[in-house]
Amino acid sequence: HANAAAQIPLGLILIALNEAMNPAPTALAIAALLIIGRSMHGIYFGLPTTHFRLRIYGMALTLLAQILGLIGIALGLLF
Repeated sequence: HANAAAQIPLGLILIALNEAMNPAPTALAIAALLIIGRSMHGIYFGLPTTHFRLRIYGMALTLLAQILGLIGIALGLLF
């Protein structure tokens, strides 16, 4: 799926940068949100009887992971 081809590499880059910059377990939280979000988004497309909200919540978790990743990088640069 084209969406996954764009979102997963970006998420992995953000996870790697957070792991390198922050001693806190932020990378683990970002990874968990990314995995859960992408799984929910994919399940919507894989199972024809799932509700549309699964896709929306999955994408919301993916975006939340990316936002937290960017915040973690910004904090790592400032402190």
